[in-house]
Amino acid sequence: MASIDSLTVFAVRHSRAGERLVGELARLEGEVEAALRPAVRGLVILSTCNRFEVYVDGEVDSARAALAEVLPGSVWRMVEVMRGFNAARHLMEVAAGLDSAILGEHEILGQVRRAWLQYKSRGLTTWLLDQVFHRAMVAGRRVRSETGISRGRVGYPEVAVDVAAERLGGLDGAVVAVVGAGEAGRGIVLSLCDRFKPSKLIVYNRSVEKARQAADACGGEARPLSDLESMPSVDVLFVAVTGFKVPGSVASRARLVVDISNPPAVDPSANVIGFEEVTRVARARIEERRKWVPAARRIIEEELGVLAMLLERSRGDAAASIIMRYAYSLVDDEVRATIRNLERGVDPEEALRVALQSYARKVLHPLLSALRKASTDGRGELVELVSSEYARRLVRLEEARV
Repeated sequence: MASIDSLTVFAVRHSRAGERLVGELARLEGEVEAALRPAVRGLVILSTCNRFEVYVDGEVDSARAALAEVLPGSVWRMVEVMRGFNAARHLMEVAAGLDSAILGEHEILGQVRRAWLQYKSRGLTTWLLDQVFHRAMVAGRRVRSETGISRGRVGYPEVAVDVAAERLGGLDGAVVAVVGAGEAGRGIVLSLCDRFKPSKLIVYNRSVEKARQAADACGGEARPLSDLESMPSVDVLFVAVTGFKVPGSVASRARLVVDISNPPAVDPSANVIGFEEVTRVARARIEERRKWVPAARRIIEEELGVLAMLLERSRGDAAASIIMRYAYSLVDDEVRATIRNLERGVDPEEALRVALQSYARKVLHPLLSALRKASTDGRGELVELVSSEYARRLVRLEEARV
């Protein structure tokens, strides 16, 4: 019988611990799993660049003791512990993108799914964990399809491309240059080629190898930063670099410059869109997404209600299974008793009647005892429910006989 009370999550989030510590914990995933496996019934570890979360089905004290053997003592002050429906709600919020560094991000939904299926495929989940993660996936998908919480790109590289496309009326067929091949520069290239087909792309970077890795994603050219002075005329120049100043003579060869470097790498000019403008657009989109948070939370509460119903149903299914096992074991006893009566010469009809009456008394006795107890414990609605069901069936039997 599954109980939500046995669900616990031990969470370390970037908002509290920082990305560096979260990254260090990711390297301990194998050790954490090995420590927990003998201590709990099931587990799923969700490890991303922004979080390290351990979901377990089992005794919380046993799980805590097992984790204490692996996690450094300094980490424990960063660990948030949530149990029961609070743990399930947290997972749904994670899957819905409500707990992400970028509100409503898409990537986390796939990361939750992959983590769950990875542990499920290795037989490390339980019925409870499977139900909780499945409902979290449903909640995450519903939030994205029924609200606008993921509408509009809000990452700086994506916004930079959007701003340039809006200013130039699209970037299909454009000649594009990108200065910088770090995370932001690569993000610009990927966002550009995901939505447009530029006629030419050149990526400039201190490391030509990194420039090549970024450019190859879009079939572009890789050049060293020292070649920037000879950059040809381009439609748009994206700049995402630190510790470098783009010469004005280079910036003037672009119809439009979008600089998301901080501090700025390009001096202000009529053709330059700087970090502040890109930030303004990104923040406006985030605020638009925030309007959908209440609707997203309502969806999550609805899915928590579905989860609660499923868990209650599982209690009934477990009770039904026990009752049926008991009933079938009585059948074996009555069959043997009936055979003995027949061997002693008892009339077959009488032997069958005795067997069925004996079976009915034995199989109904626990139910009748429970109903009497329920009536004295103030649970009259349960007594009424059962008696009404039997009364309905009795009427149907009598009508059939007529």
